[in-house]
Amino acid sequence: SDFKVYYVRGALPTVNTEVTVKKNWNLVSVPINIVDKPKVEVFPTSVSPAFVYINKYKPIEILNPGEGYWLKFSEAETLLISGVPLKSLDIQVRKGWNIIGSINTPVSVASITTNPPDIISSNFYQYEFSYSIADTIQPGKGYWVKVSNAGVLILSTTKDK
Repeated sequence: SDFKVYYVRGALPTVNTEVTVKKNWNLVSVPINIVDKPKVEVFPTSVSPAFVYINKYKPIEILNPGEGYWLKFSEAETLLISGVPLKSLDIQVRKGWNIIGSINTPVSVASITTNPPDIISSNFYQYEFSYSIADTIQPGKGYWVKVSNAGVLILSTTKDK
């Protein structure tokens, strides 16, 4: 189980991020550094459009980091999402409820900072058949959070051990 990283000149190493999904609806996100990637490329086995929440649900076909999405799957499975790792992420949020995304390493919700400060006004909620409070933002998952003002949530990898 030797893990080797091969560098291509001028390119960052890609990683495979495992994302497990349940049968039916899941809150998912894109934990790698991509822009405007079609849903069918990131989650090829999903059986629904991706739904984003911007004051109401809206089906979309193009996915970006930072956003969380509802996606339906016909069976439970583990997906491998390949790409350049996201070490940190500034997530734009609107006043009220938002579904946010993740980076490719777990982030403690206690470590999330905001600009302006102290705008988070709820717990972070995960969904696996029902809602529960999350203490960690996991790679490839999506989370509901309420904020008191528009701003930015900053997710970052913890310091190297």
